Amino acid sequence: MRNARNAGVPGIILYTAVAVMACAWKWFYYAPNTLKEYQKSLNESRDKKNQNHNWSHFGNKPATIEAVFTGILFGNFGMAYDLFCCLAPYAIFMFGVIPGVTYILLGEERARTALYTTLLAETLTNLHSFIIIACNHAGDDVYKFDSSVKARSDEFYLRAVIGSVNFHTGSDFGTPGQTAPDVVDFL
Repeated sequence: MRNARNAGVPGIILYTAVAVMACAWKWFYYAPNTLKEYQKSLNESRDKKNQNHNWSHFGNKPATIEAVFTGILFGNFGMAYDLFCCLAPYAIFMFGVIPGVTYILLGEERARTALYTTLLAETLTNLHSFIIIACNHAGDDVYKFDSSVKARSDEFYLRAVIGSVNFHTGSDFGTPGQTAPDVVDFL
């Protein structure tokens, strides 16, 4: 998004792109990166640290659907296959099997409702994931570290806290039971 903003793309297009990406967050960003980290973890656990896999060329860079499609253009079909094997069972079950069984048992109208409900639920969970993850990792003011540490170590968790955004959300002061302090605490 930074490249698009620096290229002078109009704000309305940037905001629309962010909104679309937020509603498809797990499909666009989270699933490819999870596959990349999973493959990296498998290679490390099997003591194959120097062996390349479909996702190794990303290194520490994020993997996205855009990168998967770019890989297809250059003949790297492995990433697309991995992503398909990861996402297809979920998509087939949620958007095919559930509405299909509903159609068989309850008819077309309720099947359509089941499909719309699963699509809305997927959109809302993607939006929720985007809000709680991207906002906490994408700010220019987030502290960055020059070296890596062992995963799940004390230092790892300390860095996770230090490297997170701390939004000012207003005052926590007030008598419990009043609206303003309760809303801040709830959020």
